[in-house]
Amino acid sequence: MSAETREIIETAARQGALAVLFANDKPGGLLLCGVSNFLGKSASVPAFSITYEEGEWLRRLLETALSAAKGAPALHTLCLLPRGEYRGAATDDWDVFAGIEGIDRLATDPYWMDRPVRAAEFVRGHATPLKELCLKTGRELEVWIQGIRIPAGEENKIAEAVAAAEEVGADSIAFWSFRGTERMSWLACGDPDTAWEVMKDSVRTFSSA
Repeated sequence: MSAETREIIETAARQGALAVLFANDKPGGLLLCGVSNFLGKSASVPAFSITYEEGEWLRRLLETALSAAKGAPALHTLCLLPRGEYRGAATDDWDVFAGIEGIDRLATDPYWMDRPVRAAEFVRGHATPLKELCLKTGRELEVWIQGIRIPAGEENKIAEAVAAAEEVGADSIAFWSFRGTERMSWLACGDPDTAWEVMKDSVRTFSSA
């Protein structure tokens, strides 16, 4: 398995993924089953792959489900990885996903993590082009804000990121995850209680805007 695939798996694990599923973009091919390579070496999280044909089946299943749920008192959201941040993830062509019938809201989760960036600018940089796509396609924008691995004393970055999403024109925000992820030690914020309070205050500010 290529170094690129291993990088995708490890990046997903750092961001809180419990498993990774690859869908082949060409018919046929070998499949992964719980490991990050074909030599049986372990991965940080289980990694599996499905064939192109199985991926097409899942796509049709999604389209059928969305069609059946049309008119239900609920909004259907599709969350996309921040464009350009994950090589080989095959999710950068947002226009393709925006064309799926039945999607009411497009979302992205620009978690700044360990990147040498300003949280607000990172969120703004990824939310802005998705907002433009939402305006073009008549969909709402949702921005997911990082609530994992926030070092103690840096909780203000959460509020700054929410403010950036609001400035861009997000219709809604969400956090990963509840109470600063206090129940998952490897993803918990340095001070989960403070992080959670900042999240709640940020939601109140966002909701009253």
